Amino acid sequence: MDEITIYRYRNFPNYFYLWHREIFYDRLLAIVVPSLVSMNLLEQFNQKKVAELMEGKQPIPEFSPGDTLSVHVILSEGGRVRVQRFEGVCIARRNRGLHSSFVVRRVVGNVSIKRRFPLYSPVIESIQVLRRGVVRRAKLYYLEGLSGKSSRIKERRRPNTGTDSLKK
Repeated sequence: MDEITIYRYRNFPNYFYLWHREIFYDRLLAIVVPSLVSMNLLEQFNQKKVAELMEGKQPIPEFSPGDTLSVHVILSEGGRVRVQRFEGVCIARRNRGLHSSFVVRRVVGNVSIKRRFPLYSPVIESIQVLRRGVVRRAKLYYLEGLSGKSSRIKERRRPNTGTDSLKK
């Protein structure tokens, strides 16, 4: 098994760890520890949970903030179960493995509704990307203060493949 050398400062009371191969004998105390498995147990557990939650569901499409999404949410009202569509602009995305989530903003009348969805939630039936937007930020919370034309996001152009002109 491979070995990792961990160095820690003698000066620091909380033993600040460095993961370098260089040895500074005057300041560092070297400890040799057997290496861990290439992927730690928590990552393996998260991958298994994601696989279980995605079993029998449609794959999640690639999307980013600025894209217009249609999220199909399963609702249970009384004894009935139905699917409701929540359509709006994705204003934030958080990529944390099993704990990933995204925020969708929808404007109804003059009222803005934001809803955060866990990406691997059993409540989400499917996600569709309706439009791809051009934005230069990762979080679009500034859209909350805007309304009307100023809150619109420009659509990302698709490259012209030339097949559309042949169909006419």
